[in-house]
Amino acid sequence: MLFNVIYYYLSPALLIKNFINQLFYTHMKISSLIRIVMSVQFVLISYITLAQVHIVIKPGPEDGKDAYVNSYYERMLGDTPSFIAAAWTYDGNEGIGRSFIQFDLPELPAEMHNFKATMNFYYNYSSSHVGHGGDNSVKLERIIENWSENDIMWYYQPAVTSQNAVILPASTSENQDYPNIDVTQLICDMYAYPKSSFGIRMSLLDETIYRSMIFASSDHEDENIRPSLVISYDTCDMPSDHFNYEVQGLFCNFTYDDTTTTSWNWNFGNGYGSTLRNPSYFFNDPGTYNVCLTVVNSCDTLTFCQSVTICEELVPAFTFTIEDMNVNFTNQTIDGLEYFWDFGNGFYSYLENPEFQFEYPGEYLVCLSVTDLCETAMICDTVIIEEDENQSGELGIDLFDSNSPTINVYPNPASEYVFIKSTSVLISRIDIYNSMGVFVKSYNVDGASNNYRLSLHSINSGFYFLRISTDTGVITKRLVIS
Repeated sequence: MLFNVIYYYLSPALLIKNFINQLFYTHMKISSLIRIVMSVQFVLISYITLAQVHIVIKPGPEDGKDAYVNSYYERMLGDTPSFIAAAWTYDGNEGIGRSFIQFDLPELPAEMHNFKATMNFYYNYSSSHVGHGGDNSVKLERIIENWSENDIMWYYQPAVTSQNAVILPASTSENQDYPNIDVTQLICDMYAYPKSSFGIRMSLLDETIYRSMIFASSDHEDENIRPSLVISYDTCDMPSDHFNYEVQGLFCNFTYDDTTTTSWNWNFGNGYGSTLRNPSYFFNDPGTYNVCLTVVNSCDTLTFCQSVTICEELVPAFTFTIEDMNVNFTNQTIDGLEYFWDFGNGFYSYLENPEFQFEYPGEYLVCLSVTDLCETAMICDTVIIEEDENQSGELGIDLFDSNSPTINVYPNPASEYVFIKSTSVLISRIDIYNSMGVFVKSYNVDGASNNYRLSLHSINSGFYFLRISTDTGVITKRLVIS
């Protein structure tokens, strides 16, 4: 269904000027509520003053959907220029008249306030029917069945519901207009029940002769007296429903970034609170608190909550005892939940108090990472493993210096290749041993070189030692193959 839409944008400073001079035309497509192909020239006037929106819907002969039925007539009256509710005599015969109209309702924003809907009916000065007369109070009811103005007749009327019906009082003059009829709840029902809402029926409260209410329909040639529906509401930005916080031990900094708000009421979940926008608070005890914030701006008041977990400052600590190559590690951290040990040689443990057997002497940087409900903290210490005089193995340690500046092994860890480079010695042979000290593979260098590329394709991933023979001695390096 096609609509011609006219928007009036009104600023306070240019209200009168813009109202007279500014017209902007745009087109939009909206799917029809009925399965009938129709070409509609529909005028929707929308103007905005500050945050208030008014939408005036006034259909015409080409796009309007209204009809009149009468118990006396057996013909369809979908294009009559009158919108009538009557109980009268026609050619000496009694007849009851009712009228039906349907407006295409616009889509509404998700956030709005002060919604209101009004209808305007105007006396049809050109009607051949007698004007307003008798005790002619009428009711406006929601139509709950689909209908077509080309098919509707007295004996084929759609059903209506009396829920939230609107009563128009009897007229006080023969040509009285009825502007600004409050139909807010009736239109709200149409939005709430779109599958059972198909417009409005007007009928007399008492359908005994002689009574009549004669308005103009959307088919009237005078567009000024055609019926209209006016929808109005206020739009505004709701307050943000999220705050940020940073926990440092039992101390917590709260921040709220919405600058449109003018009032803040914090509840820290322990009986205490604050009216500052960005408060800082010290909790006496660790735990999880349901922290709530109530904020106010020009649009609305909003309350929202988040769970905030408060912990004591996490201070990781451990001790260890060494017996030969065996080390017992003991966690000394308070309130830790998870533990991760890095023994500095490619081996790890998730136990709280692990025992680890080092295979080779040396200095190892052992690190403990501890996690609680709030954070992860780490501490490291150096563990020195002395050489066991009784230890024997094929690897041996001639010049065990993993930090020697004369030999560079990279990348480390490596996967497919590793480069061995020296700036001060010549490399003649490279032997690879696994972590158990068992020989794995040997590489002879044809002619002493100080730069060598080692293929690792045939070697499984794991922790290894490189025994590098040079022109000045033997150096051992660690290598991790991933």
